[in-house]
Amino acid sequence: MAGEKSKTSGEVGEKIAAGILERIGWSNSLKNIPVKCNTPSHKNTNGNQRSTHGEDRVFLYNNPFHDARTDVVHISVKNKLGSYPASEMTLRREFKEHLAEIHEVIECARYSEEISQATTHFKARKNISHSGLLIWVHNDEDNIESDIKPILAKIRLEQDSDVPVYLIDSGRAGFLMKVMDDLARRNKNWLFFFPIIGTVTTVDEARTGSFLPLEIIASDVLPVVTYEGEKTEMIIYANRLCCTSRKKSI
Repeated sequence: MAGEKSKTSGEVGEKIAAGILERIGWSNSLKNIPVKCNTPSHKNTNGNQRSTHGEDRVFLYNNPFHDARTDVVHISVKNKLGSYPASEMTLRREFKEHLAEIHEVIECARYSEEISQATTHFKARKNISHSGLLIWVHNDEDNIESDIKPILAKIRLEQDSDVPVYLIDSGRAGFLMKVMDDLARRNKNWLFFFPIIGTVTTVDEARTGSFLPLEIIASDVLPVVTYEGEKTEMIIYANRLCCTSRKKSI
């Protein structure tokens, strides 16, 4: 029964994650890439060194905020049947476990032949940056937009890895879906807007695109440019305030 429940949870989580990724422009992510484990300290449930790390998905994109950089994002999908753990201690412990797992994947993926082939095929830029995206959602309809980040903010991390890992919890997923639903209702051509931040200096770098970079996924402000005939507008969505907090012409 436990195995069946785990399988069902994984299948539900994958469907939810696939829906989110498709709507933020990540639908062409690579699926189920096996990563050979080359680190003796990575153990399986039996205490033996892992042979491989299973990857849920990998997404590659040229970062619009940093010159000559391609991001390789390792996506881990976790799902809770029902709600998140009621105990804050349990919630933090499970998050740490998920975080440690994705850091182990990335540690070995940096030297993976399969990942190297993927970056070559993608024609990656000079600098390659690995990062993680943890999609950890639940399906409790009574509190479907649970925001667990305030609880997780109290965690004292003991990770040695300097690789950033971004989180989409149910609260963040709800915000992203509301934005996408509003854009669909407007029935206009649109693109995500990339403000000039980071280290970008190339004037030819595109400031709009059809996908959300990690930096904007983690932000509570999401800018979008819409096009209708000769009219161009910017819509700025702000999390928790209202679906469209401010709109101005550009």
